[in-house]
Amino acid sequence: MKEELIIREPSSMFIMREQIDVIHAGEQQMLQTPVKIEVKQEEIKEENTTEEQQNDDDEQQMLQTPVKIEVKQEEIKEENTAEEQQSYKDDFIPSEIDRDYGSLLSTLKRRRQLTADELRFRVEEDMAHEGMSTQEEDLLDQELLQEDPDHEEMEDEMEPDPQPRPSTGHSHTGPKSARKRKCFPDSVSYPSYSDNDSQAPKPLPFKPSRPLGIDLDSVRQAVRSTSNVMLREIDFFMMFFTQAVVAEICSFTNRQGWELVLNCPSYSSYQGAWMEVTPNEFYKFLGLLIYMGFSILPDSHRHWGTKSLQGSWARGFMSRDRYKALLAALHVVDPTTEDNQDRLRKLHYLMDHLKQTCQQLFQPNQNLAIDERMVKSKGQTGFKQYMKGKPTRWGFKLWVIITSDSGYTLNFNVYTGSRDGRVTDLATNVVELLLQPFKDQGHNVWFDNFYTSPALMVKLLEMGTNACGTCRVNRKLFPAEFKDIKKWERNTARGDMRWCRIEGNILVIQWKDTRAVTCLSNFHNANASTEITRFVKNDGDWTKEVALQPSVISDYNKNMGGVARSDQMKKSYDIRQKTQKWWKSLFFQFIDIAVVNSFILFKEWQHIHVAQGDERRPVNLTQIDFRENLARQLGGIDIHASFPLHTLKPVVPPSSSLHTAHVPKFEESSKRCWLCYRKSRTENKTKVACCAPECNGKRLCLVRNRNCFQSWHSAECDQFREEA
Repeated sequence: MKEELIIREPSSMFIMREQIDVIHAGEQQMLQTPVKIEVKQEEIKEENTTEEQQNDDDEQQMLQTPVKIEVKQEEIKEENTAEEQQSYKDDFIPSEIDRDYGSLLSTLKRRRQLTADELRFRVEEDMAHEGMSTQEEDLLDQELLQEDPDHEEMEDEMEPDPQPRPSTGHSHTGPKSARKRKCFPDSVSYPSYSDNDSQAPKPLPFKPSRPLGIDLDSVRQAVRSTSNVMLREIDFFMMFFTQAVVAEICSFTNRQGWELVLNCPSYSSYQGAWMEVTPNEFYKFLGLLIYMGFSILPDSHRHWGTKSLQGSWARGFMSRDRYKALLAALHVVDPTTEDNQDRLRKLHYLMDHLKQTCQQLFQPNQNLAIDERMVKSKGQTGFKQYMKGKPTRWGFKLWVIITSDSGYTLNFNVYTGSRDGRVTDLATNVVELLLQPFKDQGHNVWFDNFYTSPALMVKLLEMGTNACGTCRVNRKLFPAEFKDIKKWERNTARGDMRWCRIEGNILVIQWKDTRAVTCLSNFHNANASTEITRFVKNDGDWTKEVALQPSVISDYNKNMGGVARSDQMKKSYDIRQKTQKWWKSLFFQFIDIAVVNSFILFKEWQHIHVAQGDERRPVNLTQIDFRENLARQLGGIDIHASFPLHTLKPVVPPSSSLHTAHVPKFEESSKRCWLCYRKSRTENKTKVACCAPECNGKRLCLVRNRNCFQSWHSAECDQFREEA
């Protein structure tokens, strides 16, 4: 006989899960709780005997709880033999089992743990075991009624819930009973603002190795000055790109230039040779790159455009062809001694010099921030990265450490990938390498959830560094009871907080604003807090709401702002030259780092020394003003100079003598044809030149299938003659 059990339970009843045993579907009379049973039968052929009626009366006296069960009998067999009825009566022994089951439902706490799924599962399970012996049934009942020790231990620690709430988890009975795991009910309370953090450690004392701020002795030595007057912008920039470094770069560029003109003669001079670059010309080249950063045009050649609405001050630095030649031949290291095993072989010389100079010229304050930075590039290389959700998705990743107050870049490294497979402790290695020059000085270091882990916090304490950062809940050694952050977020309001301390005396704190956030710290106190103001929209009106915020969160927001400040200063006027060479993108990035750091040092010098007379500079000097002055000084352009206009060459009017009196002559060396290059940019070599002074010795092809000499001296080439 199959019956479907439907339990109607009050909506306010809080149901928990417990291992129980429900007996055979036909043994409903064994229930000792006040259960009301309504049996709806479509067809009933046989009447209950006097003995069954007596059992029904006993059943009604055993009911004690207001649980209503409706039993719907979908199918009843038409024929029930007398033998089946007799076996049913013989198996009905309520005395022993009724007492066990009654003890389960005797208390309100036990009755809460009864669910419809558990009843249905137990009924089907008992029907599946029909035909077992009495001893086998007793043994099975004892195994099912055995309580979970983990759950019993949790119940001893829990306090009774005065206001039961609906259950949201699985019961420990039924199919899930084999899974033994600890559950953390909502009634468990965690430490918050009012709970004393007696184990809070004292922050490590700040002991800098030098006086804070700009190192005046290093600055004077770099600019070779002993005066305290306000120096020029170029002097601070030349502390990073010194004359010795620029001279080395010029020698490497000239060596590469001679090899370049052999393969591409268009970059050569008029005589066909490479025109060697000097340090003064290279400084003009750097000034032109800085100028193009804040004077942006769609294409670089438009800076030298001759049409209306085209052209810029680029013509005052150098010609377009010379700029392209320097950009093509640019080399930072010796091309003959490059190490092919080193992925950064083309930049190591300049990168090591810049990192050493950044740390030498400035002693940071106590708060430092670590973050990654993307450099946009289309170059083909094996360590180009992809970062989803970033403004710059494709490019090179830089690990940088900066000062939280000013955004000064202290140290940086280029991520070149891993050649040994997957690295599990990448974030830890990055932080340790960046902090190596600042260990044991008591700095406060801040970083985001990419780096933060409990193991890193303990390691930084050993390095003599205070650390704090947001954290992901799936980190190793993270407390298991704090991993239900989404569930905790739904049941809390803005300003709620919970905290704990884990191994190594590391503070784990979770705070709810619009969403919940997790932070780890090795030097904060959990009781320190501040007030914040939020504007909340209620019924169409904006209202002000005041909530508490732990000091860990407020300090993190304050000191991580230096990362955004540094990125903003760099990206506002960064050098955006298109190039297919991957290392040139990083070279332009190094120039931007030098410009931003020199601007910060220049502002620090302004606050220390106030100049007199004509050397006075405005204290509120902006970065765009600094870049303009720097580009002007590097290019040697006067502040009151006139705009460099394109001067047209005088046009020689066509005459009959120009078409008839010119005679070809043969030179010893071969050069490209002037007319072929102007028409189709092809480099056809020829020894034929025109001897007329008007043609200025132009080389022109004079062969059977290509007679440029005749075409040049005809009317069809008058349009090209204007460019000559």
